[in-house]
Amino acid sequence: DRYFIRELADKFWVFCKKLHDGKIYKTIIQTDMGADEAIELSYTEPEISKAKAPEREKKRKINPWYLEQIQKRIEDNIRQKRDAESRIAQIHEMLADSSTYSDSHKVKDLYEEAATLEKYISQINEKIEDLENEYLELACDD
Repeated sequence: DRYFIRELADKFWVFCKKLHDGKIYKTIIQTDMGADEAIELSYTEPEISKAKAPEREKKRKINPWYLEQIQKRIEDNIRQKRDAESRIAQIHEMLADSSTYSDSHKVKDLYEEAATLEKYISQINEKIEDLENEYLELACDD
């Protein structure tokens, strides 16, 4: 009852969150304004403005199938590398055998094949590294 409050009270405590001066108060405050103003203020709902949420950075979703395809390509390259390394091991075994040196053309061909396979393995290692980097970049963006 406003009349009762006006006649009885000598101090006014306002239960609100926002005063007319724009400041936000989170507790009960004592005000120096007149009785009518304090009473009106206590009955008004404060205007609470919500701050706009910061915009989220849109993340690009990666299709798991695409990551799986990269993984398969990595595994295929690793398989090719192992096959090449296995062939180099066979060549080294042949070169370790003294009977291989009876045919000079065969020795020359084995050395050339080994050198070609070494270059091939080097290229495969670069491909594997590139594919692994691509996979990690895409997988870590999630």
